Amino acid sequence: MKPRLGVELGVEALPKKRAEGRRAAASTRTSKRGSRRFPTIWHACAGFENELPRGPPSPSPSPSSEPLLAFTYLQAGLPPPRRHHACYSSSQQHPVLGASLSLRPSTIEAPSHLRLRACLDSFIPMRWRLAGLAASLLILWPSQIDARDAIPRTAPKTRLQACLANAGIDIVAADISSPDLYFQASASDNVVFHYNPTLIAYPHSASQVQQAVLCASEFTDAPIAARSGGHSFAAYGSGGMDGSVIVDLANLSNVTSHPDKALVEVGPGARLGDVVKGLWSQHDAHRAMSTGTCAAVGVGGLSLCGGFGPMSRKWGLTTDNILEADLVLANGSLVTASEHQNTDILWALRGSGSFFGIVTRFVFRSHDASPPVVSFEFRWTPSLDSVDNALSVMTAVQALALEPNLSNDLGLHVQLRKPSRSDPQPSHQRPTTIEVKGIYLGPAHQWSALEARLRQLLASHSAPGPDLQKVKLLTYLELMQDWDDFGKGEHKLDTEAIHKQHNNFVTKSAVTLERDRGFDPAALRQLFQYIWDTSLTAGQQAQLADGKTTFWAWNIYFELFGGGRPAHAQPRAKELSSFPHRDGLWLIQIAVGTASFLELAHSGHEYARQLATRVYRAIDDSRIGRGGYSCYVDAELEEHEWKHLYYGSSIHRLENLKMQLDPYNLFRNPQSLGSQAEIQARRRASRHRDTLDVQDGASGPRRL
Repeated sequence: MKPRLGVELGVEALPKKRAEGRRAAASTRTSKRGSRRFPTIWHACAGFENELPRGPPSPSPSPSSEPLLAFTYLQAGLPPPRRHHACYSSSQQHPVLGASLSLRPSTIEAPSHLRLRACLDSFIPMRWRLAGLAASLLILWPSQIDARDAIPRTAPKTRLQACLANAGIDIVAADISSPDLYFQASASDNVVFHYNPTLIAYPHSASQVQQAVLCASEFTDAPIAARSGGHSFAAYGSGGMDGSVIVDLANLSNVTSHPDKALVEVGPGARLGDVVKGLWSQHDAHRAMSTGTCAAVGVGGLSLCGGFGPMSRKWGLTTDNILEADLVLANGSLVTASEHQNTDILWALRGSGSFFGIVTRFVFRSHDASPPVVSFEFRWTPSLDSVDNALSVMTAVQALALEPNLSNDLGLHVQLRKPSRSDPQPSHQRPTTIEVKGIYLGPAHQWSALEARLRQLLASHSAPGPDLQKVKLLTYLELMQDWDDFGKGEHKLDTEAIHKQHNNFVTKSAVTLERDRGFDPAALRQLFQYIWDTSLTAGQQAQLADGKTTFWAWNIYFELFGGGRPAHAQPRAKELSSFPHRDGLWLIQIAVGTASFLELAHSGHEYARQLATRVYRAIDDSRIGRGGYSCYVDAELEEHEWKHLYYGSSIHRLENLKMQLDPYNLFRNPQSLGSQAEIQARRRASRHRDTLDVQDGASGPRRL
């Protein structure tokens, strides 16, 4: 979401007093739990080599050396004996490193000039939507392959491979592909999660997707995972487990606008940046979709889990804008779901779509994006010299959000994070920066009135005025190019360049459920106090199991989800979608992360849990209800938790449809609805428990 925040935050979290000329060693690791490119910030990289965690000196490579690959499994077909935070090598010659390596856990040192280049070339911004991580620095290494690149054809070795090859489907597998190709094809966006699939299939058409599903169901018991952009926070697009058959949809990436009908046809493998550019330029119509702002995210994943961005309060969730979809079912059939046919399937796709099949084509509603857009940003750092001042800023913004006539033209988030070098100075000994960033889609004079109202509320809550403010009038295309997201300058929407890199983070999420109520200030205070007490040292010289030190950083986003009467909270939107949580005020994301080439220390995982615990407690104490958001999937949730938090009252109907469309649970990941037999068994057990509860209520406590 914000380039300077995460990057400089990460750099500043490192030890500052290093002897001149020391070389830092960054280990590249194959991680159980998988890169994007960002604006260069030279002052943040000055002395970078001296500030990274210490390690042994690196060899001096030639200036032409390529950035290191995340370590690949060099013996094809041999999964590593450990999947968690270890590198493995064989006695084969590595194509980049060159050296002959032995089969054992190992650490590979990244040459210092490459680390510096990575710092200058690969900053991660803070994002409005998917991944929204204030801490990720990104190193540039080859990663997820582009399906538009040629995939070498090799002789199949299994019946599944032969079936797919006979259908003309490109495949990558450990036993027939090079180790580098297999690793890259397997990689997800988030390096915290990396899995070893049975194979990756690259169909070019809906009929080939059908054939891929039929082949997989005939010749293997492996689960099938559809991958659009690979941005699932827990790598569910890569199956979320070893052994999955990944159907990569990158070749199904068309964007065809029909401005006269306010429609756009989009392939599931299209990335948001391509959709933005296509809708804006085709027919010179200046159209847009309701999406997030992360250009490399795939349309398929975003639209099926919800899809919230700065335009959503006016245009609705991405999932609400699905008007029609073609879906390959578990039996290989292709059906069309719309508001006129297969309406139950369309209801399920709108918010819970990954359980039922593979979408091969979407038709979305498009919106007029020709009027200019107000882009605004306010930041507080030096003025936040107490918990009271920080809390008063948050409560003032919340008061604006709770005004009953709040315009749907407004979209904003409130970000809490450790101060960075680009924040207003002095920031020394300030535990947090608060940033309010967003857009206004209405006329500029209306924005002026809204800004004046915010300043009135700041004053009435005894909050300091912002230390920095930026307000710009932009075209919609300029807004999406300017938003602090992936890419460099005018290339921020260059999805082909930026989708091949990775993040390294863990996340938690929540959505509040009360329409006209927000946080009680007293309940929120304990969160702010915890940040005040811990932020200055959190993530600095974090200890790893091997005794080395690393760093990590944190952020919390409060996205304005409700307020007023947003489009996604209208009765018709609720009725026609399985997405259950539509009335709350805040969508909240907690993230902790580090550079993609480092290991995220256990303390980083624990800090995310501690922040989440305090956010959840503040929600409970404020009595505003808590749901979850499956687009920000949390792999640590238990089955009863994620079903309730993500799907709420929709879960029973979703299970009924799952039993009908995918009775053997072919499309599954660790957070799956289950097969028909499993669902029925759970329901029988639940009825049995209910019977016992009734009996206990009638006869008193049972003796054990």
